Parts: sequence; structure tokens; C-alpha cells
Amino acid sequence: MDRTHLTVLLEATMNALAAGIFLVGHDGHVHFSNRIADSFAKAGDALRVVNGRLVPADRNAAAAFQRLIDQPSASTTGRSDVHETIAFPRAGGGGLVATITAVSVPHQPCAAHPLEAAFSVIVQDPALSLRMPGEAFARLYCLTAAELRVALAMVPGARPQTAAEALGISSNTVKTHLQRIFEKTETSRQADLIALMLRTTPPVMS
Repeated sequence: MDRTHLTVLLEATMNALAAGIFLVGHDGHVHFSNRIADSFAKAGDALRVVNGRLVPADRNAAAAFQRLIDQPSASTTGRSDVHETIAFPRAGGGGLVATITAVSVPHQPCAAHPLEAAFSVIVQDPALSLRMPGEAFARLYCLTAAELRVALAMVPGARPQTAAEALGISSNTVKTHLQRIFEKTETSRQADLIALMLRTTPPVMS
């Protein structure tokens, strides 16, 4: 596969992700952004791209971000220890979570094609709802169709009675299914089950 075709495939893959990806230089200049990153920047309430540079809207977040990208990058020093997660708050509450990582390159780029990006900035919106793994999760843990329906009903943190009403079954039936689900997934609490399901949720746009 030629590099041009590979680049197109990689870009299409990154555009399918539910996380925004920016590749930036030490001056904050954006050299690449995927589709959801562009949507975050267009909204402008937590971060913006101003004169081609990534700028968090919150003053403290902007200062923290600048301190991080001011550090020598892995591409110039061989370091790969710059890896930090910071908040990009929105003025009205909530916001985005950004993980900044130094870009590590096995070989120095040639003079004709210098590596301009020094950091990757992966941006996630905690309020973004992702599609649960459903049938794949059930196959992984040998859940029956009824058990899967109960597991999915419990994910928002619903009480057994609430889940029972939503599914049209008794709360005792929900509790029986839930106990079997705990045994099969080796969890013991609803919170542990939800965490497990969230960890298996694919990070792609539904």
C-alpha cells in the first residue's frame, strides 16, 4: 500500500473517532485536526483555533496548555514523558478533557519533510453519549438476550425498580438477572458493571 493511500485511510479512521485529535507545534499551531476536533473548535465555547493556533477558552487552561507545549518535544530531544490531562472548561459549566502527549518519532524526519507537529492533543467531551457494545459485550461474557437487556437498562445508573418498569418486568426478575450478570462478568456492584461496559464501548461516532 502506498503512503498516499495509507494517509487517506488513516485520516478517514481518525474522522470516525468520538475524540477530537489535534496535532500541534510548540507555538500551538494546528497541523492536523480530525472532524470532531473541528466541531469542538467551531463551537468555540471550550477551545478555539485563532490564527491557526489552538487556544483554550478558559484563561487558566490556556496557561496550563502553553506551559505543556513550551516543553522540548520527543521529536527534537527523544523524550516521550510529556503526557498530561487537563480540563478545557466551558464558561457555562462542563467542558472538554484534553490529553497532551509528546509526539515520538523513531527516526528524524528529512530536511525536505520536517516534522512540524510536536504534540498530539486528544480532546473528549464527557457529555458525549457513545453507543454501547451490545451484542458483542453479551458474546464476550456469555450473557443471554434477557440479561443483556437488563445490563443496558442499568447502565445509566438506574435502580432495579426503574429498570424493571422500563423493561416491563418485575423488579425481582431484574435482580435475578443482575446477579447472574455479576457472576458472569466477575463484578459485584452495579457501578463495577457500568464501568466495565463503558471500558468496552468503542470510541467511535454512532
